[in-house]
Amino acid sequence: MTQPTDDQVFAALSDSGFLFEQQVAAYLEGQDFTVRVSASYVDPDEQKPREIDVLALRNSAHRTSTGDPVTAGVVIECKSNSAPHVTFERGWQDHERKFAPYQVALGAPGPLPSRTAAGYPTPWDGFGLADPWNEQRLDRIARGSQVLKILRDGGKFGAKSVVHEMAMPAIKATHAFREDWKQDRNTIWFPACITGGKLLVARPDITSSSDLSQVPFACVGIESRARWLRYENSPRVYFDVVPFDSLGSYVDHVMTVTDALAARLTART
Repeated sequence: MTQPTDDQVFAALSDSGFLFEQQVAAYLEGQDFTVRVSASYVDPDEQKPREIDVLALRNSAHRTSTGDPVTAGVVIECKSNSAPHVTFERGWQDHERKFAPYQVALGAPGPLPSRTAAGYPTPWDGFGLADPWNEQRLDRIARGSQVLKILRDGGKFGAKSVVHEMAMPAIKATHAFREDWKQDRNTIWFPACITGGKLLVARPDITSSSDLSQVPFACVGIESRARWLRYENSPRVYFDVVPFDSLGSYVDHVMTVTDALAARLTART
């Protein structure tokens, strides 16, 4: 049997996407994240073990009033293809700004900072976390709807919807890790898909290419009727689409959001 040359081995690795996963992991390790590649989780739909490409964890510079760390958890599906992706931009709605996001899990945030705050039903309300979340997260990231991959189709280019294949691995893994750790860890979870190509946003009323603009990353909402999300306020779940070239900016965003929430958990009034 003929054995592959080293060049053929490298080509096979490159085509498989495994090198891209390693590049993403290596970058995050260089940004002081603790990284696991091919991290195992239990699929909440099928109750079978699966793997997510990259799990990256990094503590905030602040701790809660009880001395517990607040951790940013980035759960990543990698798509190495260099094809551009497009999402349609829609503004954040009032209900998205009001309710505690599913990906914020507060296991031990500490005592509420005042008697007035103690009357609120959740730590999210009592610590006033909506303001820093909206200011540092929602006001600074495009809100997308649908994700389309632009691919050659015969003699022209076509648009293919890929939102579920990009989103669900990271969303399922985030749910599994969140449920495993939510009792004893304060974690701000960021399910994400890192792509090899650029990301464009379009207005819903797009009429020409001038209505397209490139963005460093976007948060995309999708509908899910999964049974494991049935106790949430809404069947809508979210994930971030991030081109590899924007990974540095995205890390800054993740840690800015996490530090803002951690600082509010530390504050006393």
